[in-house]
Amino acid sequence: MPSIPTVLTNVFVCIPFFWTVHKLPTLRLVTESIGAWPTQVEIRIISNEAQRLTETLASWHFGQNFQAVAGPINHTHPFELTWAHRDYMLDALQTGAYTAFIYLEDDMPLRWHTLLSWAHDNTALEPMGLQRQFYRTEIAPWNGRTYMTDARGYTSLDKAISVSRTVHVDIPLDSGHTDFVALSDPYSAMYVASAAVMRKFAASPQWHDRNSPWGAESGGEMAANAIIFLDPPLGFWSAGLVPYDAATKTPLPAAAVEHASNRLCGDLAVKHHFHDHAPDPDLSTYFCTVEPHLLFIESHLTHTTAMTRL
Repeated sequence: MPSIPTVLTNVFVCIPFFWTVHKLPTLRLVTESIGAWPTQVEIRIISNEAQRLTETLASWHFGQNFQAVAGPINHTHPFELTWAHRDYMLDALQTGAYTAFIYLEDDMPLRWHTLLSWAHDNTALEPMGLQRQFYRTEIAPWNGRTYMTDARGYTSLDKAISVSRTVHVDIPLDSGHTDFVALSDPYSAMYVASAAVMRKFAASPQWHDRNSPWGAESGGEMAANAIIFLDPPLGFWSAGLVPYDAATKTPLPAAAVEHASNRLCGDLAVKHHFHDHAPDPDLSTYFCTVEPHLLFIESHLTHTTAMTRL
Protein backbone atom coordinates (compact mmCIF):
# COMPACT_ATOMS: atom_id res chain seq x y z
CA MET A 1 0.00 0.00 0.00
CA PRO A 2 1.35 3.50 -0.85
CA SER A 3 2.46 5.56 2.12
CA ILE A 4 -0.06 7.94 3.66
CA PRO A 5 0.84 11.64 3.27
CA THR A 6 1.86 13.16 6.59
CA VAL A 7 -1.03 15.64 6.46
CA LEU A 8 -3.52 12.72 6.49
CA THR A 9 -2.03 10.63 9.30
CA ASN A 10 -4.51 11.84 11.96
CA VAL A 11 -7.72 13.44 10.69
CA PHE A 12 -10.53 15.17 12.59
CA VAL A 13 -13.95 15.34 10.89
CA CYS A 14 -17.09 17.30 11.78
CA ILE A 15 -20.48 16.64 10.20
CA PRO A 16 -23.67 18.55 11.13
CA PHE A 17 -26.85 16.47 11.05
CA PHE A 18 -30.27 17.99 11.70
CA TRP A 19 -32.30 14.95 12.70
CA THR A 20 -34.43 13.85 9.77
CA VAL A 21 -35.14 10.16 9.28
CA HIS A 22 -35.22 10.29 5.49
CA LYS A 23 -31.67 11.72 5.49
CA LEU A 24 -30.20 8.78 7.40
CA PRO A 25 -29.38 6.76 4.26
CA THR A 26 -27.16 9.52 2.87
CA LEU A 27 -25.56 10.06 6.28
CA ARG A 28 -24.74 6.36 6.30
CA LEU A 29 -23.07 6.71 2.89
CA VAL A 30 -20.92 9.52 4.30
CA THR A 31 -19.91 7.59 7.41
CA GLU A 32 -19.16 4.47 5.38
CA SER A 33 -16.92 6.48 3.05
CA ILE A 34 -14.96 7.80 6.05
CA GLY A 35 -14.83 4.36 7.66
CA ALA A 36 -12.94 3.09 4.60
CA TRP A 37 -10.08 5.56 4.99
CA PRO A 38 -6.83 3.70 5.82
CA THR A 39 -5.74 6.24 8.40
CA GLN A 40 -6.46 7.39 11.94
CA VAL A 41 -9.64 9.45 12.06
CA GLU A 42 -12.01 10.91 14.66
CA ILE A 43 -15.54 11.93 13.67
CA ARG A 44 -17.99 14.18 15.47
CA ILE A 45 -21.53 14.24 14.09
CA ILE A 46 -23.23 17.29 15.57
CA SER A 47 -26.96 16.87 15.96
CA ASN A 48 -30.00 18.39 17.61
CA GLU A 49 -30.92 14.77 18.52
CA ALA A 50 -27.57 13.40 19.69
CA GLN A 51 -29.02 10.53 21.72
CA ARG A 52 -31.16 9.21 18.87
CA LEU A 53 -28.23 9.53 16.53
CA THR A 54 -25.96 7.68 18.98
CA GLU A 55 -28.40 4.75 18.96
CA THR A 56 -28.50 4.82 15.16
CA LEU A 57 -24.71 4.80 14.85
CA ALA A 58 -24.54 1.88 17.26
CA SER A 59 -26.92 -0.10 15.04
CA TRP A 60 -24.60 0.60 12.10
CA HIS A 61 -21.74 -0.97 14.11
CA PHE A 62 -19.31 1.92 13.78
CA GLY A 63 -16.47 2.17 16.27
CA GLN A 64 -15.95 4.61 19.10
CA ASN A 65 -14.24 7.08 16.78
CA PHE A 66 -17.71 7.89 15.37
CA GLN A 67 -19.44 10.01 18.01
CA ALA A 68 -22.73 11.87 17.94
CA VAL A 69 -22.48 15.09 19.93
CA ALA A 70 -24.98 17.75 20.89
CA GLY A 71 -25.52 20.88 18.85
CA PRO A 72 -27.20 24.10 19.98
CA ILE A 73 -30.26 23.38 22.12
CA ASN A 74 -32.05 26.61 21.20
CA HIS A 75 -31.34 26.41 17.50
CA THR A 76 -33.44 28.69 15.31
CA HIS A 77 -32.38 27.13 12.03
CA PRO A 78 -30.66 23.88 10.95
CA PHE A 79 -27.73 26.01 9.75
CA GLU A 80 -26.93 26.71 13.42
CA LEU A 81 -25.56 23.17 13.51
CA THR A 82 -23.07 24.12 10.82
CA TRP A 83 -21.73 26.90 13.02
CA ALA A 84 -21.60 24.58 16.04
CA HIS A 85 -18.85 22.56 14.39
CA ARG A 86 -16.40 25.41 15.02
CA ASP A 87 -16.33 24.72 18.77
CA TYR A 88 -15.47 21.06 18.23
CA MET A 89 -12.85 21.98 15.65
CA LEU A 90 -11.26 24.43 18.05
CA ASP A 91 -11.11 21.88 20.87
CA ALA A 92 -9.49 19.35 18.52
CA LEU A 93 -7.05 21.96 17.20
CA GLN A 94 -5.91 22.86 20.70
CA THR A 95 -4.91 19.27 21.43
CA GLY A 96 -2.20 19.51 18.77
CA ALA A 97 -2.86 15.89 17.83
CA TYR A 98 -4.50 16.24 14.42
CA THR A 99 -2.82 16.81 11.07
CA ALA A 100 -5.92 17.68 9.04
CA PHE A 101 -9.42 18.99 9.70
CA ILE A 102 -12.47 18.26 7.57
CA TYR A 103 -15.95 19.75 7.53
CA LEU A 104 -18.52 17.73 5.58
CA GLU A 105 -22.24 18.00 5.13
CA ASP A 106 -24.34 14.95 5.90
CA ASP A 107 -24.97 13.99 2.26
CA MET A 108 -21.46 14.25 0.80
CA PRO A 109 -19.45 11.01 0.80
CA LEU A 110 -15.71 11.74 0.64
CA ARG A 111 -13.69 8.92 -0.89
CA TRP A 112 -10.08 8.24 0.08
CA HIS A 113 -8.76 8.77 -3.46
CA THR A 114 -10.39 12.21 -3.49
CA LEU A 115 -8.76 13.08 -0.18
CA LEU A 116 -5.39 11.82 -1.41
CA SER A 117 -5.68 14.05 -4.46
CA TRP A 118 -6.33 17.02 -2.16
CA ALA A 119 -3.21 16.20 -0.11
CA HIS A 120 -0.98 16.01 -3.20
CA ASP A 121 -2.31 19.23 -4.70
CA ASN A 122 -2.47 21.20 -1.47
CA THR A 123 1.23 20.59 -0.88
CA ALA A 124 1.94 22.80 -3.88
CA LEU A 125 -0.78 25.40 -3.23
CA GLU A 126 -0.58 26.03 0.51
CA PRO A 127 2.89 27.66 0.50
CA MET A 128 1.45 30.26 -1.91
CA GLY A 129 -1.46 31.12 0.38
CA LEU A 130 -3.86 29.09 -1.75
CA GLN A 131 -6.07 26.14 -0.86
CA ARG A 132 -7.07 23.11 -2.88
CA GLN A 133 -10.85 23.29 -3.15
CA PHE A 134 -13.63 20.96 -4.33
CA TYR A 135 -16.83 21.27 -6.33
CA ARG A 136 -20.13 19.46 -5.80
CA THR A 137 -21.88 17.30 -8.38
CA GLU A 138 -25.25 15.58 -8.69
CA ILE A 139 -26.78 13.09 -11.11
CA ALA A 140 -29.47 14.80 -13.14
CA PRO A 141 -32.88 13.08 -13.14
CA TRP A 142 -33.49 14.08 -16.77
CA ASN A 143 -30.56 12.24 -18.34
CA GLY A 144 -28.57 10.44 -15.62
CA ARG A 145 -25.42 12.46 -16.28
CA THR A 146 -23.32 14.36 -13.78
CA TYR A 147 -23.87 18.10 -13.35
CA MET A 148 -22.13 20.73 -11.24
CA THR A 149 -24.44 22.00 -8.52
CA ASP A 150 -22.84 25.38 -7.83
CA ALA A 151 -21.71 26.52 -11.28
CA ARG A 152 -24.59 28.60 -12.56
CA GLY A 153 -24.36 28.31 -16.31
CA TYR A 154 -21.24 28.78 -18.39
CA THR A 155 -18.62 30.90 -16.75
CA SER A 156 -15.59 32.95 -17.67
CA LEU A 157 -12.68 32.91 -15.25
CA ASP A 158 -9.50 34.92 -15.12
CA LYS A 159 -7.51 33.38 -12.28
CA ALA A 160 -5.36 30.36 -13.00
CA ILE A 161 -1.94 29.15 -11.94
CA SER A 162 0.47 26.60 -13.30
CA VAL A 163 2.75 24.82 -10.84
CA SER A 164 5.93 23.12 -12.00
CA ARG A 165 6.85 20.36 -9.56
CA THR A 166 10.12 18.73 -8.70
CA VAL A 167 10.03 16.50 -5.63
CA HIS A 168 8.30 17.14 -2.32
CA VAL A 169 8.66 15.24 0.93
CA ASP A 170 6.39 12.13 0.93
CA ILE A 171 4.66 13.20 -2.30
CA PRO A 172 5.69 11.13 -5.38
CA LEU A 173 6.93 13.08 -8.38
CA ASP A 174 4.05 11.95 -10.59
CA SER A 175 1.36 12.75 -8.01
CA GLY A 176 -0.88 15.78 -7.98
CA HIS A 177 -1.87 18.22 -10.68
CA THR A 178 -0.03 21.17 -12.15
CA ASP A 179 -2.81 23.49 -13.37
CA PHE A 180 -5.38 25.08 -11.08
CA VAL A 181 -8.16 27.61 -11.54
CA ALA A 182 -10.44 29.64 -9.28
CA LEU A 183 -14.10 28.93 -10.01
CA SER A 184 -16.38 31.95 -10.30
CA ASP A 185 -18.54 30.44 -7.57
CA PRO A 186 -16.20 28.57 -5.20
CA TYR A 187 -18.90 27.21 -2.87
CA SER A 188 -18.59 23.48 -2.12
CA ALA A 189 -20.33 22.97 1.28
CA MET A 190 -17.13 21.43 2.69
CA TYR A 191 -13.50 22.10 3.43
CA VAL A 192 -10.30 20.23 4.17
CA ALA A 193 -7.46 22.07 5.92
CA SER A 194 -4.04 21.28 7.29
CA ALA A 195 -3.38 22.03 10.95
CA ALA A 196 -1.35 25.10 9.96
CA VAL A 197 -4.18 26.58 7.90
CA MET A 198 -6.70 25.68 10.60
CA ARG A 199 -4.68 27.55 13.25
CA LYS A 200 -4.58 30.59 11.01
CA PHE A 201 -8.31 30.29 10.33
CA ALA A 202 -9.22 30.03 14.02
CA ALA A 203 -7.31 33.25 14.75
CA SER A 204 -8.85 35.19 11.84
CA PRO A 205 -11.97 37.38 11.54
CA GLN A 206 -13.43 34.76 9.17
CA TRP A 207 -13.83 32.37 12.10
CA HIS A 208 -16.95 34.24 13.27
CA ASP A 209 -17.91 36.17 10.12
CA ARG A 210 -21.45 35.40 8.95
CA ASN A 211 -21.57 38.00 6.19
CA SER A 212 -22.08 35.70 3.25
CA PRO A 213 -21.12 36.76 -0.28
CA TRP A 214 -23.82 34.31 -1.37
CA GLY A 215 -26.48 36.47 0.26
CA ALA A 216 -27.85 33.80 2.61
CA GLU A 217 -29.45 35.30 5.70
CA SER A 218 -28.40 32.46 8.00
CA GLY A 219 -24.79 32.58 6.90
CA GLY A 220 -24.71 28.80 6.63
CA GLU A 221 -22.58 29.04 3.53
CA MET A 222 -19.93 30.93 5.48
CA ALA A 223 -19.92 28.24 8.18
CA ALA A 224 -19.00 25.77 5.46
CA ASN A 225 -16.70 27.85 3.26
CA ALA A 226 -15.45 30.97 5.05
CA ILE A 227 -12.00 29.40 5.20
CA ILE A 228 -11.42 29.99 1.47
CA PHE A 229 -11.63 33.76 2.09
CA LEU A 230 -8.68 33.55 4.46
CA ASP A 231 -6.12 36.06 3.10
CA PRO A 232 -6.43 35.21 -0.60
CA PRO A 233 -3.47 36.40 -2.68
CA LEU A 234 -3.78 39.73 -4.44
CA GLY A 235 -6.09 39.45 -7.43
CA PHE A 236 -7.96 36.37 -6.18
CA TRP A 237 -11.48 36.63 -4.78
CA SER A 238 -10.94 33.46 -2.75
CA ALA A 239 -7.98 31.25 -1.93
CA GLY A 240 -9.77 28.11 -3.15
CA LEU A 241 -8.65 26.57 -6.44
CA VAL A 242 -9.51 23.34 -8.23
CA PRO A 243 -7.35 21.37 -10.68
CA TYR A 244 -8.31 21.80 -14.32
CA ASP A 245 -7.26 20.66 -17.76
CA ALA A 246 -5.41 23.60 -19.31
CA ALA A 247 -6.04 22.26 -22.81
CA THR A 248 -9.81 21.78 -22.56
CA LYS A 249 -10.24 24.41 -19.83
CA THR A 250 -12.50 22.23 -17.71
CA PRO A 251 -12.33 21.26 -14.01
CA LEU A 252 -10.99 17.78 -13.33
CA PRO A 253 -13.09 15.05 -11.65
CA ALA A 254 -10.40 14.68 -8.97
CA ALA A 255 -11.95 17.71 -7.25
CA ALA A 256 -15.55 16.50 -7.54
CA VAL A 257 -17.53 15.41 -4.48
CA GLU A 258 -20.93 13.82 -4.97
CA HIS A 259 -23.93 15.52 -3.39
CA ALA A 260 -25.65 12.21 -2.74
CA SER A 261 -29.06 13.59 -1.85
CA ASN A 262 -29.49 14.89 -5.42
CA ARG A 263 -31.60 17.57 -3.83
CA LEU A 264 -30.63 20.54 -6.01
CA CYS A 265 -31.01 18.90 -9.42
CA GLY A 266 -34.12 17.10 -8.21
CA ASP A 267 -35.74 20.31 -6.97
CA LEU A 268 -34.94 22.01 -10.26
CA ALA A 269 -36.63 19.24 -12.23
CA VAL A 270 -39.74 19.34 -10.03
CA LYS A 271 -40.00 23.14 -10.00
CA HIS A 272 -39.77 23.47 -13.79
CA HIS A 273 -41.61 20.27 -14.69
CA PHE A 274 -39.00 18.51 -16.76
CA HIS A 275 -37.79 14.98 -16.21
CA ASP A 276 -36.74 13.72 -19.63
CA HIS A 277 -34.83 16.63 -21.20
CA ALA A 278 -32.06 19.02 -20.24
CA PRO A 279 -32.80 22.44 -18.71
CA ASP A 280 -33.77 25.18 -21.13
CA PRO A 281 -31.11 27.79 -21.94
CA ASP A 282 -33.02 30.46 -20.05
CA LEU A 283 -32.44 28.45 -16.84
CA SER A 284 -28.69 29.05 -17.02
CA THR A 285 -28.79 31.06 -13.80
CA TYR A 286 -29.99 28.01 -11.85
CA PHE A 287 -28.03 25.17 -10.29
CA CYS A 288 -27.42 21.93 -12.19
CA THR A 289 -27.44 23.39 -15.68
CA VAL A 290 -23.88 22.59 -16.78
CA GLU A 291 -21.83 19.40 -16.92
CA PRO A 292 -18.22 19.68 -15.66
CA HIS A 293 -16.68 18.89 -19.05
CA LEU A 294 -18.78 21.63 -20.67
CA LEU A 295 -17.90 24.36 -18.21
CA PHE A 296 -16.09 26.95 -20.31
CA ILE A 297 -13.15 28.46 -18.48
CA GLU A 298 -11.43 31.44 -20.04
CA SER A 299 -8.17 32.28 -18.28
CA HIS A 300 -6.78 35.74 -18.91
CA LEU A 301 -4.28 36.03 -16.06
CA THR A 302 -1.87 33.17 -15.43
CA HIS A 303 0.68 32.86 -12.65
CA THR A 304 3.48 30.28 -12.78
CA THR A 305 5.22 29.11 -9.63
CA ALA A 306 7.95 26.48 -9.31
CA MET A 307 8.00 24.06 -6.39
CA THR A 308 11.42 22.88 -5.23
CA ARG A 309 12.63 20.12 -2.95
CA LEU A 310 11.79 20.79 0.72
